[in-house]
Amino acid sequence: MKIEGPFEACQVSLGHITYPGYEHLRWEAVIQKIEPEKLFSFTWHPYGIDPRVDYSKETPTLVEFRLEKTASGTLLLLTESGFDKIPSHRREEATARMRAAGLSRLRTLRDMSPRSHSRERVRLQLQAEVFAALGDQTRLLLVAKLAAGQPQSIAQLTAGSRLTRQAITKHLRVLERAGMVRCARSGRERRFAFNPRPMEELREYLEKVSGQWDAALDRLQAFVEG
Repeated sequence: MKIEGPFEACQVSLGHITYPGYEHLRWEAVIQKIEPEKLFSFTWHPYGIDPRVDYSKETPTLVEFRLEKTASGTLLLLTESGFDKIPSHRREEATARMRAAGLSRLRTLRDMSPRSHSRERVRLQLQAEVFAALGDQTRLLLVAKLAAGQPQSIAQLTAGSRLTRQAITKHLRVLERAGMVRCARSGRERRFAFNPRPMEELREYLEKVSGQWDAALDRLQAFVEG
């Protein structure tokens, strides 16, 4: 994200989104509090990505970053409140996108954690989400379709399937929460694109397990022959 100036309490913060696929969007939030080394908070309209919608009529949510000292370092607490005030027709989409984005952030934070066991726990949690999402034939077919080409709309993904658009959308939401699918608007349509990173992490994990298994077999062979 490229911010157009320093953060100031009680002032509007403006900027441009730089995340791939969302470069056309503007960042706008109201900075609420800045307490150095303790608290940073702002209000905004989560995932207000449709340029045809006036989100200013909605009640914004409150995002808070809090720092707390612990015995081993510093703990970052991130909370967002006020989703109950978002119109119901938008709440489901906004929260689904937040979950997907949260998983992506966890992948980044995983490598920043000072505790190896915490990193391992986060890594396993993320991989479990991906394995669970892939444990369905329809979702496997959707991943194969999206991985083979360009972003596709619901109509394109439903073509040739016996499932309804609503059913396909539900499957896509599961894949989106696992971080394997990203959704972006193109005119009036929503287009879904494949994100290969979670699959690459699974491949790395399976290669690691395979190496451990090979090493165990080598030790067994050495024991038997010795």
